[in-house]
Amino acid sequence: MLPEPWLITVCNKPKLMGKTPAETISEDLPRLKNALSECAQQVDDYLKWYEVQQKIITKKFNS
Repeated sequence: MLPEPWLITVCNKPKLMGKTPAETISEDLPRLKNALSECAQQVDDYLKWYEVQQKIITKKFNS
């Protein structure tokens, strides 16, 4: 069984736009942190989905 399409999506990869270290820290870093958080959530969602699928399969084979 394949995962639901919404579980596997391309992660947002924001470009660094700051022209100075201060701009990069104040503007780019929050965008990068947000993108990383969203991507990590996708991985967590997939792992939870996979765990549920494994339990369903195990239950079918043990019945």
